[in-house]
Amino acid sequence: MKEAGNVTVTILADNAAAPPYRAEHGYSALVETRGTDGSGSAILFDTGTGAIFGNAAAAGIDLARVGDVVLSHGHYDHTDALAAYLDRYPATRVHASAEIFREHYSLRTGACRAIALSDESRAAISALPRDQFRPFGKAASVPGGIRLAGRIPRAHPLETPSPLLFGDPSCTVPDEVPDEIVLWIDTPDGLAILTGCCHAGFINTCEYVRAVSGIGEIHAVIGGFHLSNVGEERLRATAEYIERTGIRRVIPCHCTGEAEIEWLKERLGPAVTKGECGTAIRL
Repeated sequence: MKEAGNVTVTILADNAAAPPYRAEHGYSALVETRGTDGSGSAILFDTGTGAIFGNAAAAGIDLARVGDVVLSHGHYDHTDALAAYLDRYPATRVHASAEIFREHYSLRTGACRAIALSDESRAAISALPRDQFRPFGKAASVPGGIRLAGRIPRAHPLETPSPLLFGDPSCTVPDEVPDEIVLWIDTPDGLAILTGCCHAGFINTCEYVRAVSGIGEIHAVIGGFHLSNVGEERLRATAEYIERTGIRRVIPCHCTGEAEIEWLKERLGPAVTKGECGTAIRL
């Protein structure tokens, strides 16, 4: 049964924005669904680092309508505004991988630095009552026919861990970001898939959602795809997969990479639309 008759995804935090919206190095999206029975819900997928509050106001969105926050993984650019969000909306339920408290490190700036949950985010989650923090392993659901899936297998040979991300403070152990989860919705036109950073890879992520959902048709994939500087071979494989599987809408955001987004647009044409703060995608 199709549970989500209409879906609207509004980007509230992203690396790109035009006035009246403010950009940041972060990601957040509001996901609103309306079921075939007329019921509706709104959830926040990631919180970014703080731009969501001003950007939501600029878009005319009342965040008080949101009952649930989903954290795609434990990197600061997806979670830093969580404590401030919970201060404003203390009844919010938080959904995340059971491994959300893992440590993460990066060499992107040349020095090994921590990029995991801030102390404030950790404290905010830890302070939640048991019925408000919903950690899970492989699968979960939130209101509005929205499903969550974790422990995404890395099957494709080109979709390897980033050489700049590590799981230890000496930056010697590659980080596969096992706390990453993906959000998916069964719409009348096929799957709508939302990713935070797609650390497991675009192809791996889509194939996993197809497997766990039992639905082969993908209507749209939205979010950060972590394709920046991956090289043309992996870009070609990603584009060929999109063409082969017939994905009709691709909305790259955040960590996809400016040059890589332009490459995908040239290769795939109108199927690709760059996402930025304020972008509203109706599915």
